[in-house]
Amino acid sequence: AKACEINKVLQVMSWHEMNNYELNCYHYTAAIDACAKTSIWTQAIQLISMMTLKRLELDTVVLNPGISACEKGSRWESAMEVFSVMAQFKVESNTISCSSAISACAGVGRWQQALELFSAMQHGGIEPNAITFNAVISAFEKGGTWDWALKLFSVMMQSKLELETTSFNIAISACAKDGEWEKALVLFNAVADSKVKQDTITSNAAISACEKGIEWEQALQLFDAMCRSTMKLDTITFNTASSALAKSGKWEKTLCLLSLMAQKEVSFGTTTCNAAISACEKVGQWVTALQLFGRMVQSKLKMDTITFGAAVGACKKAGEWERSLQLLSLMMRTEIRIDEITFSAAIAACGNAGECDRALQLFRDMAQRRVESCWLAWCAAITSCEKGGKWNQALQLFTVMLRSEMKLDTVSSNAVISACHKAGEWEKALRLLGLTAQCKVELDTITFNAASSACEKAGEWKKVLHLLTVMEKDKVESS
Repeated sequence: AKACEINKVLQVMSWHEMNNYELNCYHYTAAIDACAKTSIWTQAIQLISMMTLKRLELDTVVLNPGISACEKGSRWESAMEVFSVMAQFKVESNTISCSSAISACAGVGRWQQALELFSAMQHGGIEPNAITFNAVISAFEKGGTWDWALKLFSVMMQSKLELETTSFNIAISACAKDGEWEKALVLFNAVADSKVKQDTITSNAAISACEKGIEWEQALQLFDAMCRSTMKLDTITFNTASSALAKSGKWEKTLCLLSLMAQKEVSFGTTTCNAAISACEKVGQWVTALQLFGRMVQSKLKMDTITFGAAVGACKKAGEWERSLQLLSLMMRTEIRIDEITFSAAIAACGNAGECDRALQLFRDMAQRRVESCWLAWCAAITSCEKGGKWNQALQLFTVMLRSEMKLDTVSSNAVISACHKAGEWEKALRLLGLTAQCKVELDTITFNAASSACEKAGEWKKVLHLLTVMEKDKVESS
């Protein structure tokens, strides 16, 4: 029975039934096997049910393809039901039966069930093969239990089983997700030294491990090696390499990757463009970043929180506060989640442009939208108040930060002290200086200059001399 003609096969079987032609185990086995080849799990289960109703003999030749059909159809529960039929009808399971059931669980990350089946195999004296090990390791990897995946891979390496490319790929991928980039490289090199052939997935997993482990140079070296080889580069390859370049600040090379993708006719999507925009934004290439954003809009590529976050960050550095608000408005209309990083960038963009009221409104909008405000947002709001001459509000925000035991930094401390200095509130400026010192915030020249200027305006020259002494003691460079 050809896979493309399964419906016709089932119709023929139905016609035979209606015309009282007796169907035997051979007919059902052929039909179930055809279902397995095309992942049509529903019909496979129906055929097995019909066999049990007709009291036809069930064996592994019938049930194994049934489990396989459910596995290929991503129906792990149905696969387990068929597997349980084996025990119900006293059919002795074998390596293929168990491997198919484990693979079904692995496909959806059901590592507990996969482990139970694997343990049952060993207790039942059924010898696991490479497919079995790969399935269990894959279940651990997809289920987030990466350390277990690597332990089982070590057991597999010590066994006499012949390792395959798939085995290494799953293990390297587990290393990548567990942040074990060094282990990933050891395995990657082990593949190169063995008779096992590396493929695109092998290299992608190794690059991903290095990228997530902040080993950008190593990731890019692996990418260059792929480019020099005859190995096929896919979207995942470019996405991972783009991310590594973005984190290393090599924005020009990130743009070159986009051109290379076009040359190799590899479709680029959201992840690649996000990396390119982020790379440009981080090094102040805001014009290029916004141009890339515009290309995404024109190409109707899907945009997400990361896309807009990088674009708003570019607007902040460009002083384009109005455009940052337009982007936030677009996010709201398209129901894209606005995170604390995006809000912080927009608040800073407005604050830097002297639009203090708009910055504070955005800060309030964060609370209304139940977006958890990070210290970046608080710093941006305080700095906006300082630039807008709203010392009282800057002080209120800083007080809340102190009470909530939020992380204080030099920028927020300088801003609130400077705000008090500009308002002639020298006593408050000095009190804040003492508080920040108690909180072990690193004070710099700007901090002391603001406090000293406040004292100077108030005619408190003795206080100024005291601050100069403190600066000398703390080895802060005076100006």
